[in-house]
Amino acid sequence: MDIQSFTKQLQNANTTQILELILEGAVSLNASDIHLEPQEKDLRVRFRIDGVLQEVARLPRETHKNLLSRVKFMAKMGLNINNTPQDGRFSQVVNGRHFDFRCATLPLVNGENIVIRLLEQEAQFYTLTQLGFRKDMAEKLAGVIKRPQGMILNVGPTGSGKTTTLYSILNELNTPGVKIITLEDPIEYKIEGIAQSQIDPTRGFGFAEALKGSLRSDPDIIMVGEIRDTETANIALQAALTGHLVLSTFHANNAPSTLIRLVEIGVHPYLLSGSINVILAQRLARKICTQCREQYKIDKMMLNYLRVKMPQYKIPGSLWRGRGCPVCSGTGYKGRIAIGEILVPTPDIEDLIIRHVSLTQVTELARRQEGLTLEQDGLLKAISGITTLEEVFRVTRE
Repeated sequence: MDIQSFTKQLQNANTTQILELILEGAVSLNASDIHLEPQEKDLRVRFRIDGVLQEVARLPRETHKNLLSRVKFMAKMGLNINNTPQDGRFSQVVNGRHFDFRCATLPLVNGENIVIRLLEQEAQFYTLTQLGFRKDMAEKLAGVIKRPQGMILNVGPTGSGKTTTLYSILNELNTPGVKIITLEDPIEYKIEGIAQSQIDPTRGFGFAEALKGSLRSDPDIIMVGEIRDTETANIALQAALTGHLVLSTFHANNAPSTLIRLVEIGVHPYLLSGSINVILAQRLARKICTQCREQYKIDKMMLNYLRVKMPQYKIPGSLWRGRGCPVCSGTGYKGRIAIGEILVPTPDIEDLIIRHVSLTQVTELARRQEGLTLEQDGLLKAISGITTLEEVFRVTRE
């Protein structure tokens, strides 16, 4: 199914069919989120596909009320509450696949906005190489994750694929001889053999409280869904120093800045010494559609830029891009690939952190010791014809 055919289907449907068609369309188009946005004169329907929102339909304004009631009923939200945000969820089999649909409403001037996130419960887990990480990076990570203790920290903005990467690592580590506990908000995928705990701050069960409790349950490996505050960070680092392997995510722009950011939120610098095995920073870039890819000649200015940025590689005179076709709904892109950089903190880097030096000094030392940066990894994938320069700049520019 492409967007054009889905739009026609939706516009010809009656009110009772619309939500089912929207769910089926989102699944068929591999959307991660559905946005139902009331406008002054109509209802805008948008899907987030490969990380980018795309408008798929405009429906009559009166459709909104029926859709809102249906979603609220299915997600067990208050039907008569319309002046505060609400969250809910429901499960359903769509196109033969079992999905968890996480729903959120938000009161706006034109009515309540609805966002539905799609989480497939039988999702396939990929290896690090299959996710798009370079072979040398995947091999380095594979060695690090086998250590019995320490922290593996995955950083990047929301929607950069951090949790998917951690799930892939957990899948590798999930053997009968180890106990793995995950603390998640929400639990995105259920994994056989792993003890998964749903965080609920409204009941006083936040990440810090859950982490303290999990340490009393004799785990070998703990995954903390996200480090959001000082207390969680300090407990997680202490656990990493005292015999546990801890995996977590954190919001930072790149690998070197992670150490500075941790200190900025209140982490004791001495806890960083010897506790972090590796920092992986990542983004997701859209891949060029293989059905409509074409070559084009790059201009001299861009050629010089690439030669300066990638001196160790031969830069071709032409690159690839997607022309746009029904398969990719005219975008030129289909699917996504990970762009990444890693940092293994050394005593020299840890010493700089303890001395509270600037981010520039930490970054300079890290760049001398490690491989490609996020942007360079993306440029290498553009040179290889996997993605475009525009896409690399879009996801890596800070």
